[in-house]
Amino acid sequence: MKRPDFLVIGAMKAGSTTLYEDLYGHRDVYLPDKELGFLLDEQITSAAGQRRYDALFQSARPEQLVGDVSADYAKLPEAEGMAERAVELLGDRFRVVYSVRNPIDRVVSQHHHELSYRTITDPDIDRVVRTEPKLIAFSSYARQLEPYRRLIDDEQIKVLCFERYMNDRRAGFADLASFLGLAEHVTSTDPHRAFNAAESNTLPTASTRRLLQSPAYRKLVRPLLSREVRTALRRRILRAVPPRPAPPSAATIDYLFDSLGDDVAALAGTGFVVPDSWSREATHARYEALRSQVATSRPQ
Repeated sequence: MKRPDFLVIGAMKAGSTTLYEDLYGHRDVYLPDKELGFLLDEQITSAAGQRRYDALFQSARPEQLVGDVSADYAKLPEAEGMAERAVELLGDRFRVVYSVRNPIDRVVSQHHHELSYRTITDPDIDRVVRTEPKLIAFSSYARQLEPYRRLIDDEQIKVLCFERYMNDRRAGFADLASFLGLAEHVTSTDPHRAFNAAESNTLPTASTRRLLQSPAYRKLVRPLLSREVRTALRRRILRAVPPRPAPPSAATIDYLFDSLGDDVAALAGTGFVVPDSWSREATHARYEALRSQVATSRPQ
């Protein structure tokens, strides 16, 4: 019986899809589908739950490293107890990969994502960040890491800066592969292909989503379709993501920096090197340029 040697726990909208595809392309890595999120189920440690979880990995070859990838695994308070269940099922020697990005950018990206899925309906991010606590909570990286750091050694945890990873994806993957203990540090995945970019993404309609999440589809239809066929079908039947809403104001960016400043400092205290591009000044400059771009593109 094989269970995961490592977890990729997110963060949401911080590149976990790209990491999944890069790891999927390594011949010595076995991954089930991304975002199944089985470890969020409080019943997963029961006998029946463990059988369901083990079934995900039954096709892995003995020599392969096994992983479980879900951005839902670092979503406190929604993911309460997740780290404890992981230790109960996997022991305390598994590794954790946590991909993070500029926390302001991540908030903005999550807002667009949830607006697209209609789990948030207000397009005004200046209002939403003050009324939806999860937007800030999911960018509180040190807080999300705390349960894992309490239960396993820091040497088993890699906080990966997604901006650096994408700047040189081959070198980034080689470093990730080394951390996981893979002998080969290359993947067959095209390092120039972007995954899950919002502008090229597609979304299910409400009826299509119900179908794809139904037990009948998951148990009877899905296993008969190859990954390539499922991807092609998604492109044909899903609707396009709506355009991005207006970017946050300077006051909202300051509000987010003030809300997240202590957490970023705590993350730096773990040894993570905070990029210069995360600074208040650099972030303000980028969003000022974006607001100017949006203003000049509006019809007169």
